[in-house]
Amino acid sequence: MNEKESYTAASAFPVKVFFNKELMKNLTERKQIPPIHVQLNPTNRCNLNCPFCSCSARDKKIEMPFEKIVDVMQKFKKLGCKSVTITGGGEPLKHNHIDALIWAIHEMGIEMGLVTNGTLLNRLSKKTIDMLRWCRISLGDHRKFEEIEGPLKMAWLRGNTDWAFSYVVGENPNLPLIQKMIEYANEYDFTHVRLVNDIFIANKLEGKMEAVKFVLKKLGVDDSKVIYQDRGTWTKGTKKCLISLLKPVVGANGKLYPCCGSQYMFKNPKRDYEGEMGSVDEIEEIWANQRCFDGSKCDKCYYSHYNELLDILISDIKHQKFV
Repeated sequence: MNEKESYTAASAFPVKVFFNKELMKNLTERKQIPPIHVQLNPTNRCNLNCPFCSCSARDKKIEMPFEKIVDVMQKFKKLGCKSVTITGGGEPLKHNHIDALIWAIHEMGIEMGLVTNGTLLNRLSKKTIDMLRWCRISLGDHRKFEEIEGPLKMAWLRGNTDWAFSYVVGENPNLPLIQKMIEYANEYDFTHVRLVNDIFIANKLEGKMEAVKFVLKKLGVDDSKVIYQDRGTWTKGTKKCLISLLKPVVGANGKLYPCCGSQYMFKNPKRDYEGEMGSVDEIEEIWANQRCFDGSKCDKCYYSHYNELLDILISDIKHQKFV
């Protein structure tokens, strides 16, 4: 298995499911899908206005109270949650109590990852950064590396967190920025760099990723850490959206959503989360009844491999020893 494959899930075969013995036992013996990986949007507030933002039409004033988030994560912990990605929504580091929030989740014994635009990393203390298993910095064609260079260096110098970049490629890729980002990742031993095309204009970006890769090679850039993720292909959603039970999204508005692709699940996306599967007040009932989202309404799905595998693993298969 290529190490880079462990850093992405969309449009990929879910190898990590097989390596999780406790999860496999839940699936094959108990026929239950636990919310093992929760994706938490603590706030819709943000200090930037990125053109590629998939949530730009959200209510940017909404923020989930600290106490409510702790309650939600305690419920998920009891149901088998092992990890949480703190992400947007907005910029998670804009949450009024982000430092205390990370401490609280750490005390629950839940591993954490953080997705951030990188400009506010100085809001986190050294001890808090050490509590993060990984941190991924989001960039795009309009950004400047100088915006994050200071906060980022102070952050990665202070802990053992795995660091990575994610870059949204648009119609006019900022090649100097992409090159600098990759060279920075190589110099300071970041785990990977993900180049992903802007999903909202995917029809205009055919061949763009290959062109970027070609130019980087011509410039002599070592792209061995780069994951080229072209989101120009997808499948129709399936009625049994089982990934909605495995890795649900918690919106800052207290709503639950089936996956991190909920912003672009329809042909005409609204640039906000869509496809509610309930509220955080229904967490116990949803997982007790394994009430998964009806994904047949989804025009775009990037997790068909997950849904197919989960469906197989929770099914009864005869003659299992005759492999």
